[in-house]
Amino acid sequence: MARKSESQPTMYAWDEETSVLVDWFFETVLPEEPFRFRRGVEVAQPGKFCEVLKNDISQGVEGARARTGALQEDLRCLFDMFGRK
Repeated sequence: MARKSESQPTMYAWDEETSVLVDWFFETVLPEEPFRFRRGVEVAQPGKFCEVLKNDISQGVEGARARTGALQEDLRCLFDMFGRK
């Protein structure tokens, strides 16, 4: 099987819920000050945290955190904290 070059675009096919969460994440401005993410997890540098999530999203459904559901869980948690007004 031929390897895909890094310059070739990758097609991503998120499930419906994840697609909505990804869209929400990119349209949302999260707080700049540290916040408690979940029990035992404090986000001390929200800007860096968001960059890591953007990197995870850019890896698409084949990214390690997406395959394990960790990315989706983080996005759900953020939405539960900041997406419901």
